[in-house]
Amino acid sequence: MTTKPITGFGLAFGLPIDTAVEQLNATARQLDAARAKAPSRDDSFGQRIKNAVQRRMSHSHSPQAEGEQTFGQKVKQAIERRSGRTQHERQADAERNRYRKTQRSHTASD
Repeated sequence: MTTKPITGFGLAFGLPIDTAVEQLNATARQLDAARAKAPSRDDSFGQRIKNAVQRRMSHSHSPQAEGEQTFGQKVKQAIERRSGRTQHERQADAERNRYRKTQRSHTASD
């Protein structure tokens, strides 16, 4: 963007107009550079996982040995292990079993 030098005696942002315009242009250039560095929507975490799985699946056309897990199955199991619900269920079972009272056998006086 080419601009003609601005001549005048006005003020903008408390500065002479030509200085204020220069600072605004410098700020715009910095924002453009920062936008170029920032990840786009295509670089989101989910998109990166999807791309990694697709790359892995495109390279794995070899037959699998029986009982060997696929990459997708490993990812699914890892997600299930990290899931809050399954962790909660395990913890709840452990707590239930920890405080479970056993019934005493009845005696003749009962």
